[in-house]
Amino acid sequence: MYLYWIREALLLLLIGITSWSNQASAASLAQESRLPEAEYAAKKQHVTFYDNSRARPVRVTLWYPKKDGACRSAHLCLSEEANTERAFVLSHGSMGSADDYDWVGNALARRGYVVVGISHFGESWVYGQDTVDHATALKLWLRPQDVSFVLHRLERNVLPDDSTRLLFSQPVNWRNITAIGHSAGGSTALMLAGARYAPEQLANYCSTEHAQRDRSCAYLQYFEPENEDWHPIEQDFTDSRVTALMLLDPALGHITARRSLEQLSHPALIVGAKNNDFLYYPAHGQYIADTLNHSIHMTLEDEEGHFVFLDACNHSYTALGVALCIDKEGVSRDAVQARVLATIDQFLVSTFFTTTKHSNLRHKQVNYADR
Repeated sequence: MYLYWIREALLLLLIGITSWSNQASAASLAQESRLPEAEYAAKKQHVTFYDNSRARPVRVTLWYPKKDGACRSAHLCLSEEANTERAFVLSHGSMGSADDYDWVGNALARRGYVVVGISHFGESWVYGQDTVDHATALKLWLRPQDVSFVLHRLERNVLPDDSTRLLFSQPVNWRNITAIGHSAGGSTALMLAGARYAPEQLANYCSTEHAQRDRSCAYLQYFEPENEDWHPIEQDFTDSRVTALMLLDPALGHITARRSLEQLSHPALIVGAKNNDFLYYPAHGQYIADTLNHSIHMTLEDEEGHFVFLDACNHSYTALGVALCIDKEGVSRDAVQARVLATIDQFLVSTFFTTTKHSNLRHKQVNYADR
């Protein structure tokens, strides 16, 4: 692990914080400050915790750098050189699954990190189709509670069904978390950082002309603000263990209170698809990126759609009429994800010394129209 820290510190000295200046080009972001090429063998495992206080299962997907050979001391054997001083949680989009994001989970594990993907009960198909309830997509308060519950359990570092056996072979710093989220998962990450909802804005927004292009307004039929069971939507779900954010085409910008975003000090990377086929981009990713004070904004300027952030797939499922696996002509999902990973590398290096202070990033726009 010490070699990893020395390597990242040297990278910072080489590239300098000036690589984030307004003169930095898209090419420099992709080339000047990458982490070393993936050096670790990655492994993927699943664990299911059960939150008794909410009578709710939480299935967790774990990507991690594995140790060669077996270890008898724990269920999961981490590489001795793993970077355990920083970890990641990942929240999927509405009605999805953490398993839809192998491209980022596996890539980070191969770079030495532990990544924890959380599949949200009531939305995710991994619990069985009979558990899926589309109304749950607007019960937004359930998601950050899932994440915080899992972090509590991970801090104990024991198996869910055997408290005498370690989960990981070495301790991980679960108090330095970068929260990754796609679509509604991006909003989940923001809630964990301290963002708050203004639910009264939902109906107003969905009645506007712009919202006719926003398929997320189809969920409005499930919104019940007068129902007392919905009161938690306005609560604070801040988790101080979250120190940085990576938001992939985040949703729910239209009901996120501006003041709560302005007050966040977490370093944040926002990647958005400008010519979106699912969300009205100016009201979601663009609004969030423009309002956060410490953000880097990577804009996909071509025909990339909202679901380009899912693993490549070949099934015929759709979300509100938009195909999950079919991209527009000329869009290579693998190529887009490779570009996103290059920017993630640079973001991670540049926030190496700032994730606990949230202080050294300025908002910056990065366009990828020519790549």
